Amino acid sequence: MKTVYAGGEGEIVEKKSRFIATVRPVSSEEEAVAFINEMKKKYWDARHNCSAFVIGDRQEISRCSDDGEPAQTAGRPMLDVLLKEEIHNVCVVVTRYFGGTLLGTGGLVRAYQKATQTGLENSVIIDKQIGRKLTIGTDYNGLGKLQYLIAKDELTMIDTVYTEKVELILMVPKEKEQSFEKEVIEATSGNADISWGDEVLYAMVEKNLKIFAAYYKEEKLMPDILMTRIDNRLVHGQVGVAWTTALPGVNLIVVADDLAAADPLQQSLMTATAKSSGCGIRFFTLDKTIAVIHKASASQHIFLVVRNPQSARKLVEGGVPIDKLCIGNMHVGPGKEVTGDVHVYMDEKDKEDLRAIRAKGVDVYIQIAPGDHKLDFDK
Repeated sequence: MKTVYAGGEGEIVEKKSRFIATVRPVSSEEEAVAFINEMKKKYWDARHNCSAFVIGDRQEISRCSDDGEPAQTAGRPMLDVLLKEEIHNVCVVVTRYFGGTLLGTGGLVRAYQKATQTGLENSVIIDKQIGRKLTIGTDYNGLGKLQYLIAKDELTMIDTVYTEKVELILMVPKEKEQSFEKEVIEATSGNADISWGDEVLYAMVEKNLKIFAAYYKEEKLMPDILMTRIDNRLVHGQVGVAWTTALPGVNLIVVADDLAAADPLQQSLMTATAKSSGCGIRFFTLDKTIAVIHKASASQHIFLVVRNPQSARKLVEGGVPIDKLCIGNMHVGPGKEVTGDVHVYMDEKDKEDLRAIRAKGVDVYIQIAPGDHKLDFDK
């Protein structure tokens, strides 16, 4: 299923009229409408803000608007591009600044389609598939045969581990699972150790394998949490701009904090910061985060922010799938001492919580700004 991982913009000029296409992933009609209204506010002085969106695994919902252009000359041609490209869960708004020359029906259709295609070309489009991680253990004599099979079937290698034996770890699309396992057994005369992982939703994102969701027995999805950060100030300029820029594809900041969830003033200030970065933002208590995070849409790429190590530990122990915990601003306080040569202040309770999180397999490190080196909090 083709979807937009990271939206983009594209602009064309036809007879002095500017056509600006803005593309964004959406998971519901409500999200699409909110995005369209956002673009109308942003480009309030434009002559037209035409739109089209497609939602659903089978493109069940599709809508378009000519926004004042002659009927069937803008929205419908834009929608035809999305349907032809077979892209799901996407909304496109094409803004037109009139240049003084009428383009005619055919000219408008071509311009809006070309602008839409340009916007898509400047976005990151991925093809999500269902598959399973496969681990194959073999001796060195069988390595060449397996490498040949993997290349022939165009499968994605994840890792190769060389010890007394060789362990190959790869991703196999669902439709190739049975046939590829049969090929492996035949090529190794049944001597390979074969181990299948859980079924997952995955895609290649700019030549890197990205796993979006794992299917559990209770039918929960694994949310796409790109990073979790501890910051006493939660969302401010550094978090809202520098870090969202450094995380490819991030489009939603989730603030998990009991105090912020009950404080409209804090929320309004942080919302303004998030808006400047082009991200949405949600505020939940810690308990609510644990309860709802697995309901996140696959199109939501999340930057999770908490206030302190205690909050992070509660989320991890509550089942929130955090794999990276970045420690940022932790301010001076009673009993807290500076850690290393950066201004991060911790007491023994903070370190105890961070060690407990690390013991769960989470990568825990200090990194104040995106370009800084990662530091061990325990040294």
